[in-house]
Amino acid sequence: MATYNHNESSGGSIARKTVEMLCKKVSEVIVITVGEFDIYKKDNLKILTIPSGCSYKISLMLTRIGWMEDYLEKWVGIVMDYFSNTSEDVPKKNDTVIATTVGELGTLKLGLYMKRKYNTKYIIHFHDPVKHALVNGKKYGKYSLPYASREKFEKTYVLNADKIITCSKTFEKYLCMKYPQIINKCENYYFGWISAPERIKQIKKKNSNLVIAYGGNFGWPQGPEILAKAAKKIEGVKIVYIGSWRNYKPVNNLNDKNIEKIPRLGHQEYLNYLIDEVDIGFLSLSRDYFSACVPAKLYEYINVCKPMLAALPESDGKDIINKNHYGIAVDYNMDSLCRAIKQLKSVDLKKYKDNLIRDRSNWQFENQMTGFVESILES
Repeated sequence: MATYNHNESSGGSIARKTVEMLCKKVSEVIVITVGEFDIYKKDNLKILTIPSGCSYKISLMLTRIGWMEDYLEKWVGIVMDYFSNTSEDVPKKNDTVIATTVGELGTLKLGLYMKRKYNTKYIIHFHDPVKHALVNGKKYGKYSLPYASREKFEKTYVLNADKIITCSKTFEKYLCMKYPQIINKCENYYFGWISAPERIKQIKKKNSNLVIAYGGNFGWPQGPEILAKAAKKIEGVKIVYIGSWRNYKPVNNLNDKNIEKIPRLGHQEYLNYLIDEVDIGFLSLSRDYFSACVPAKLYEYINVCKPMLAALPESDGKDIINKNHYGIAVDYNMDSLCRAIKQLKSVDLKKYKDNLIRDRSNWQFENQMTGFVESILES
């Protein structure tokens, strides 16, 4: 996994928790990731950090124009060379390789190379779909700029996998429509919440307004500025943004009196803030392409039993919220979102909170991902 060592990303946290579960079940787990060369070993876990071999910006540009298959193209070669020059970490026949992608192809390519050279089992784990490959007929991108096709590469890696695991039923369904040959190879497991808060009970909310908070990544894929725009003319509503919003102009430039912006908080501090100061948690995805994704913040809001407001494409995320009555999820549309805010302002939020309390433990990471680990062991 390319981003295993990214400490501030939800993907990195999810991967490390998955590895922790695997380490309890098997004799050895080796993680191969990207970064300055390093070998870390503790108990039955080894982390091999291998340099990418190429400037990130240059490799992305060459990938866009089709001169490279993926920005991790050179990294794949470096890892395979490492195996050729070591006796300790060489994959063995029937070892299981879990090639995890958060949008790149390089990890999948490495997994297939290992299968072909060392006769390992090859499993793809889609944290996110491959960027710029078609998802429900849509391509990744803020603007409709040209990008070299990635379909033929994705097809090769998917069709040669022994098993494919997704984290969204919407994406699993689409992937099987795209590649009917894999229907019997596909499984889906949601992630769930990872770390419980120190407490669930609210101490006392200081603000009498309806407080709606967004905490997480700030960028065009999420487009969280829609929340402030939708709530602008609704009296008695306060919007709070939490995180690294300074580098995202659409939120950084917001200065309405009903908006508060807070720098990134530590995880427990963030959970405590949600519990004590917030009435509703907000999540959003701005393009239909992201129907393949379930935002990690959905699980965090379940973790602290916080009713939700969402602006999402038709997806698992929207279904989880609406069908379980955890809040209200609408399309990524300002008018729809405005109506949803007014509706939440006029109802008793306790009915949503009670449903979240009822289901909270079901969404714990261990409960959701036990099936994933069992599936890997069966492979």
